Amino acid sequence: MADIFICYRKTDTGYAAGHLKDRLDEVFGPERVFLDHESLPAGADFDPELKRRLVSCTLMLLLIGERWLDMEQAPGIRKIDHEGDYVRQEIEIALDHHRTIVPVLLDGMRMSNLRPLPTEVEAIQGRQYIEIRERNSQLDISELTRRLLAEVPTRDFPRRQRIAGETGEATSETGAASSAKSSSSHDVQLGPRLSVVRLDNATGPFNGPISGHNSYG
Repeated sequence: MADIFICYRKTDTGYAAGHLKDRLDEVFGPERVFLDHESLPAGADFDPELKRRLVSCTLMLLLIGERWLDMEQAPGIRKIDHEGDYVRQEIEIALDHHRTIVPVLLDGMRMSNLRPLPTEVEAIQGRQYIEIRERNSQLDISELTRRLLAEVPTRDFPRRQRIAGETGEATSETGAASSAKSSSSHDVQLGPRLSVVRLDNATGPFNGPISGHNSYG
């Protein structure tokens, strides 16, 4: 069962959701990262299966782009205000089951712009977030991965060790030579706007208080 659930709007951050899953799959394994159209088997009963996967996860990555809040269900009616909106339903389920929710801000989106929200989901405004910025995507994806490892440690240590070696991280079997190599990590291309996953020691919990900036700057 997946530990990481990716929540997104297809026409807002669909491009990022697929690329992000690909990179997280390399670290955690594809069975532990849920993305609806890639993770659900053919013929699955979509609504109950989606809820089951969400309830069983450890945390949700909530991808938010500049169009996320204002996209409309009908003229003058925002999707987020509609009770049948899948994104709204997923957030409500995660909140009801006390799952960690990590807003991932894309395309220059700011938490201060994430209002007004329906009462049922406005609690996400107090969640500690991560930004993926076009000019700093290497640093931002590295930070996201480190913090995910703190919340969802990898179960397959040899796999993590292999990937860590590929990205330049020293392991117990690589010795001093690899230690020197770890100072320059190998970039793994993530897509046109997002660029790198790198394994480092994970630190820092999600869902702490926010002050309008990431905890690292």
